[in-house]
Amino acid sequence: MASTDMTADTASGRQISICFVTHTGELYGANKSMLSTIELLRKRGVRVGVLAPCDGPLCARLSMMEIPYFQLTYCWWMEPEIVSAHWLVRLTLQIQKRIHCIKKARLNRRAVGLASNWLNRNKFSVVWSNSVVISFGADLAEANELDHVWHFKEFGDLDFGLIFDCGKNRALKRMQTSRLSIAMSHAIKRHFTNENFGSSIRVVYDGLGWKENLQLWKKSEPDKLARTFAFVGFVQPAKGQDVALRALSFILPQIPDARIIFIGGGDIDWAKALAREIGVDRNCVFVGYVDDPTDYYNKADAVIVCSKAEGLGLVTIEAMIHGRPVIGSSTGATPELIDHQETGLLFDGTDRSLAHAMSNLASTPGMCRELGVTARVRAIERFSFERYDAEISKILMDLA
Repeated sequence: MASTDMTADTASGRQISICFVTHTGELYGANKSMLSTIELLRKRGVRVGVLAPCDGPLCARLSMMEIPYFQLTYCWWMEPEIVSAHWLVRLTLQIQKRIHCIKKARLNRRAVGLASNWLNRNKFSVVWSNSVVISFGADLAEANELDHVWHFKEFGDLDFGLIFDCGKNRALKRMQTSRLSIAMSHAIKRHFTNENFGSSIRVVYDGLGWKENLQLWKKSEPDKLARTFAFVGFVQPAKGQDVALRALSFILPQIPDARIIFIGGGDIDWAKALAREIGVDRNCVFVGYVDDPTDYYNKADAVIVCSKAEGLGLVTIEAMIHGRPVIGSSTGATPELIDHQETGLLFDGTDRSLAHAMSNLASTPGMCRELGVTARVRAIERFSFERYDAEISKILMDLA
């Protein structure tokens, strides 16, 4: 267990209390990461609160954890990119988008006033934005002359096809005004680095648990050949479920009992329809959203991560700690987590390459075990709360 000698009263004597601003009411990677950060801060005596743009599983969890929160509507500063071959359609959509952005700005200005009242009543001294897709936290901090921490947990464009309303250059200038900027991977830091901004961004990997607890996670069976693959994540094209389904179709003639368990909400009907179209639906199980996928990691022999641009990869880390080898796309931050043929396998993002990696795990005795054991040891060391807690301590000192 980490020491708690660093509390809200820092060396300078300043009392630190932090208001987190999140971008969604769901409980996926970014918000789970935020809750881990909050847990560590509370152990250090730091008062925390959360602003959420809508109700949902996050607010339910905050209530259960007795963390004060304020739910009000505010808007993202990123939108899907306009893609159309016809110039008139593009022009019309651009005009509509401009009007929409003006309405969003007005709504956010009103929301800043409401949030400021709650912020001041609770005497928060720092505003911490939990996502790159919102600038509301920066606006709120500026309006109340408070320090702002911007935690970049996604690319925005590469992973979700979003672009900044004001353009990337102006967005980077806005980001420069933050007291501290944190990226959850080197890949994200590189993405938001230009000649004027980025060198001061610090990279801090998430922590998933205390070492003593992580050691209790179930290990893989010895000499197990991979037959059951888990795919954990929101069901949408950007996550690559289609790539996994096609790869499965390529290996079934040689390995007819191979199957993929898909865990996650989203457009499940799309994935099911594609599985039927490809002819692999009998070898697929769609579970839907699960709050804690531990049981499915334990059932799986290996885990597949096909995201086109993963900001860090909570699923990859969780799988590694469970001792499951991950077959991950060699894009985004995934290569920072997986050492090819040592802790898992990397593939080039294509279905044929993924099928080759799946076949290797399905036909090489002991490979799952060997990769999984090494992955587990390295992940526990790199992603423990002990290591993350030390990083949090440095952040609190810098905010003092």
